[in-house]
Amino acid sequence: MGKGFISSRKQPQITIHPEMLDKNGNLTTEELLTVRFSGDNEPLRADDRAS
Repeated sequence: MGKGFISSRKQPQITIHPEMLDKNGNLTTEELLTVRFSGDNEPLRADDRAS
């Protein structure tokens, strides 16, 4: 039980996607394109399915 308590106090590991790194392994300074899809989790209505 003591080990579980101690391990829960460790810092979380940070994961960086490889796309965010330049060819030297540093965080890129390029501008990034972001895309947001809104409403993509909503079920289709009957009149939307017909098109």
